[in-house]
Amino acid sequence: MPLHRKRTKLLSLSLLMAIAASAANAPALAAPLSSKGQKKPIPASSVQPYSSKRFERFRNESDRWIVLQDPEVKASVHALMGNLDEQYWGRTQLLDDSCSHGDDLLIAGDVRGLAGSMVSLFYLNYSTGKLCVGYVDDSKIHLFGVKDKAELPPVVNEYVNKSLPGKTIVFDLADWKPVKNTGSRKAPPLNLAKLTGTYERKGNRFIQAAVLIEQLPGNKIKFQIYANNGGNSGQAAGTIKLVDGRGSFKEADSEIVLKFSGGKVVVSGNDSYFCGNAVTLLGTYAKTSDKSPRFDNE
Repeated sequence: MPLHRKRTKLLSLSLLMAIAASAANAPALAAPLSSKGQKKPIPASSVQPYSSKRFERFRNESDRWIVLQDPEVKASVHALMGNLDEQYWGRTQLLDDSCSHGDDLLIAGDVRGLAGSMVSLFYLNYSTGKLCVGYVDDSKIHLFGVKDKAELPPVVNEYVNKSLPGKTIVFDLADWKPVKNTGSRKAPPLNLAKLTGTYERKGNRFIQAAVLIEQLPGNKIKFQIYANNGGNSGQAAGTIKLVDGRGSFKEADSEIVLKFSGGKVVVSGNDSYFCGNAVTLLGTYAKTSDKSPRFDNE
């Protein structure tokens, strides 16, 4: 909320001290920008805990996703982890466990099919707004928001000892290094009038999906759709005829529809027969390659 200040000729010493104290306790929700607009590196330990009870609204919230998807919470996670926050969110596909005791909330997440090796941790104190987030990578637990074991919240320490025994805790700092541009050459423009090629759905390294298309004579296409979510997968493949850029494929009690337009294919319908748990073939796929794909049965 913006501050509305009245003009005064003189500020009292006590008021100046109050303003200075308030500024010192303000949370750092994001890295400050330099004069050139680039983020400066900030250690996670410099992110100050909230002094107000601004997260009290979550105390009686039973849906943990509402907590994690709150814009203020997401901004705070980014402030603690910097570019490494994708490591946290990539491991938070499912909420494996959560507990709330007094002012403390702990939420553990994981990746479908990879529980135990791909785990995320989120700690919040309702009253102070203190955050601690982390992720498990091989034998290490990377924690952000605490600088040593003395600062480790008891509920987090208890969970680590019980559910992640034998793993070493690393008290990490935020990463604000600029993301390197690996694309040195521009890719040639795609032939969007040609259906043959590979189409990909936006996701992350844990959730991926693609459609392989080979255009055939007689307005037919050969296709293969595959998707995964953690350790589970789904797939559908066949040959169908297109009418006005649209065709359907049915197997058992499921039927999916492929609709092509402007270099994209939208997959809709019922895909339950083709998919494992928490996997879907449905969505919008954008063309990424004109090359004739290699199908699994070739």
